[in-house]
Amino acid sequence: QDSWVVVPLFSILKAQQQQQQANGTSSSSNSRSSSPNPTSSSTPASSSSSKSSSGVGRKRITDAMVPPGCVEGTRLTLVKVPNQPDAVEFSIRTPVTPPRWKEFDAELEACWDRLITAMLTGTKNTIAAAICAYTYYWYNFMPLARGTAAVGYTTMLGLFWAAGIPITTPIPTDYQVDWEAILAKHPQQFVDRLQEWFIPEPAKPVTPLAAFYTPDLAAAQDLTPAAAAADPTPAAAAGSSPPVSPRGGSSDGSSGKLSKSDHAALVAAARALPDVEILPAVNDVLGTIRQRLNALNGADAKPV
Repeated sequence: QDSWVVVPLFSILKAQQQQQQANGTSSSSNSRSSSPNPTSSSTPASSSSSKSSSGVGRKRITDAMVPPGCVEGTRLTLVKVPNQPDAVEFSIRTPVTPPRWKEFDAELEACWDRLITAMLTGTKNTIAAAICAYTYYWYNFMPLARGTAAVGYTTMLGLFWAAGIPITTPIPTDYQVDWEAILAKHPQQFVDRLQEWFIPEPAKPVTPLAAFYTPDLAAAQDLTPAAAAADPTPAAAAGSSPPVSPRGGSSDGSSGKLSKSDHAALVAAARALPDVEILPAVNDVLGTIRQRLNALNGADAKPV
C-alpha cells in the first residue's frame, strides 16, 4: 500500500489571475454603483454562477493536498515492501495526469511570455528572474524521459547566454539543481538558492518574483504593460543593470527603455524566426556527444 504526499507549488499564473479578478471585481462594482440599470449589470454574475454549478470543476484526490493558488508538484511516496516486515521504500513520483499537464502547460506558457517581455524591455535582473521561474516550473514538470533535468539546466544556460548574461560558475560538488526546485514550494526559494552561486553579478539582485503578480511591486520595477511600452527614459534606480536587447546589448546608448516603435519591431523580428519544425535535427549538426560538449563548453574547455 502506498502512502504519499504532494509538494504544492505556488503558481505565479494563478496569482496573476486572482489579482486580475480582484481588479475586475472592483471596477465592476464601481460601474454597477454608477449604472442606472442594475438588472443588466447583474447578468454576468448569474451566467458565471450557472457555469460553476454545471459540474465542470470536479474534485480530485490531490485537491485536498494542493492549496488554492498552487499546482501539483512532485509526490513523495512511501511503499510497503512485500514480505518484509517494517520495510518501506522511499521514492519520488511525477504524476502524469491530464489535469496536471493542462496546469503546467498554462504555467509554462505564461512563464515563456513573461521571459520574452523581459528580454525585450527588461533589465538583466528581471530577465534572470523570468529565466529562473521558467526553469523552476520545468524542473517540477519533467515527465518526458530520463535526462530532462539536464535538458532543463542546459536550456537555462542557453537562455542566460542569449540574454547576454553568460554563466561561468560550475555546479558545486554534491549539488543537484533540479532538487532545489523540486523541494521548494515557492519559486522565490529556488531563485534565492541560485543567487548564492549561480547568478552572475550583473544580474544581481534578481528582481523579486512577486513583481510579476503584485501591481505595486510591478510598478516599482517598471514591469507594468504601460511602463513596458513607454517612451525611452533614463534608468530610474541608481546602480541598476542597464536594459538589454534580446542579444544582450543595450536597447540604445543612453535610454533605459525601448520606445514603443522599437518594441514593436523587436516583437515582429522575434515572430519572424523560423519554425522549429523546419530546423535541422541535432544529430544532423552535432552527431556525437563530444561534438555537443565542445559546442556547449568550447573545444579547449578544461575538466572541472
